[in-house]
Amino acid sequence: MHHSYLLEPGRWRAQGVLKSPGGVEKRFTGHSEVSREGRSLIRVEAAVQLEGEGQVELRVRYRISLDGARFTFEQHNETLGDMVGFGFMGEKAIVIVYRSAEQRGRYSGFELLYQMADDRYLSIGCLMINGVLNSMTEATLERER
Repeated sequence: MHHSYLLEPGRWRAQGVLKSPGGVEKRFTGHSEVSREGRSLIRVEAAVQLEGEGQVELRVRYRISLDGARFTFEQHNETLGDMVGFGFMGEKAIVIVYRSAEQRGRYSGFELLYQMADDRYLSIGCLMINGVLNSMTEATLERER
């Protein structure tokens, strides 16, 4: 099995839950559009809608530079600002580690994408603020056909 997310152009939909250490849970849905520019540049435009009172939409843009199974990325998050990070693609998983682009790196976290089928991934991630766990996400990503 090869990775279809990130490595192939396409539109993906997400659904999952955002959890805080205090027990608050919010369901979310979203989508991402993956495009390729040449062999080593990937662009991702994504939006996530948090359900509940006063529905909130979060938008992010990624620019990913591949180097074999490793990659670096830059992200612009409309809520948290600019992020930078790196990742690695294994046989069944993609691991992404990130932090704020600012020198002090107020925000940091990771995401693990585990490939369950050709066009389906399980995503688990966390966001930390100043090194303290703020939230985690559990979601599925499925390619739209």
